[in-house]
Amino acid sequence: MKSTTLLSTLSLGIVAVEGHTVINYPPWRGNNLLSNSSFPFGMARTYPCGGHPMTTNRTHYPLDGSGAFAFEPGWSPGHGLNAVYINLCLGPEEGSDATEVRNCSLTIMGPLELKGPTDEQYAGQVCVPRLGLPRGVTPRAGDLASLQIVQVVKHGAALYSCADIIFTDDAALIPAVNETNCFNSSGISLKPAGFHAHEAAVSGATTAVTQLSGVLSMGMGLLVFGYLL
Repeated sequence: MKSTTLLSTLSLGIVAVEGHTVINYPPWRGNNLLSNSSFPFGMARTYPCGGHPMTTNRTHYPLDGSGAFAFEPGWSPGHGLNAVYINLCLGPEEGSDATEVRNCSLTIMGPLELKGPTDEQYAGQVCVPRLGLPRGVTPRAGDLASLQIVQVVKHGAALYSCADIIFTDDAALIPAVNETNCFNSSGISLKPAGFHAHEAAVSGATTAVTQLSGVLSMGMGLLVFGYLL
């Protein structure tokens, strides 16, 4: 339903499409698929959460991090192959007057290689059914946090979106996860990232790496030779 509503809005030309990722589960902070005078390069490029402040309508999320995370990556052309990070942002702490999360450097998954069916705009969703937590993070019931997705596009720009959550040990408070909100569309793959380069750059890069390896080998040889002397 959310995708249909957004698509209808975009087709009417009400906003200019500059953002690229929609978070479906947990619900995102808000629509950042736009650019305007305040966000001339696109709202989604604003760190840490794509230009939207924290919401008060937080989604209850499992204390062990075993909830789902679903997103649509193909809302703009030019992003058939991207790197993706899913991070945990902690805070604010109880009683704090902070207006934004304090730390988004806790990576849950990433870097991941996201490959779509085309380099043009495309429909479809990716869902991680059990997301998990960063190593060493042990939240308590009632702790506030945000799930942040970072999409790094092929020219190096980073795009951000967040979903605000509150950790709970009460399963009755957690919204249901089922085939209607957690599914994977055909034609979209998500896997641990490898190395990719534009074809025009491959030859030069290979030559540079070979030359660098030679210099390093020569330097190490001289170092060892000097040490032996």
